[in-house]
Amino acid sequence: MPWMTSLRGEGLVDRGVRSSAWTALGYGGGQIMRLASNLILTRLLFPEAFGLMALVSVFLVGLTMFSDVGVGPSIMQHKRGDEPAFLNTAWTIQVIRGVLLWLGSLALAYPAAQFYGEPELALLLPVAGISLVIHGLEPTRIETAMRHLRVGMITSLDLIAQGIGIVAMIVMAWLLQSVWALAFGWIVSSLARLI
Repeated sequence: MPWMTSLRGEGLVDRGVRSSAWTALGYGGGQIMRLASNLILTRLLFPEAFGLMALVSVFLVGLTMFSDVGVGPSIMQHKRGDEPAFLNTAWTIQVIRGVLLWLGSLALAYPAAQFYGEPELALLLPVAGISLVIHGLEPTRIETAMRHLRVGMITSLDLIAQGIGIVAMIVMAWLLQSVWALAFGWIVSSLARLI
């Protein structure tokens, strides 16, 4: 079959086609896993838990987007993107950024809790923010793989980490019956991706 030959090829177009297929598979698989987990978690937790985690998500994603320094795109596009010295510098910047983002979540926690009238947010935001530090510790091999259009490994890694995080959330939601199950699930998912 001619299409199988292109999936095994190593040319740029072949890798692009294969990467596109992996990206679609990863997106679809992630959405299916998210839907299934939400159906289960809505039976185990109260609706306010999802509202609190939505607030936490808004703050953490906002911090992440506001502070994006372009480490990943730099590795993917720079001519020195495969050199160890360049990658070590990028990793160091990434680690520092992760710690600063966590400190930002710590600084925003109390004012956000006061503004929204949710005292639990003062602890929930910094704890969930630990996932930002963990993401900062990820090796630069992920961006290097993206640079060379080796998306299959990244997609598999993302789906496995998401699955581990979902299982952790469900088990903790069943045990704790609290919003903390969702926060700890984020941390477990981040740790699984790092490991």
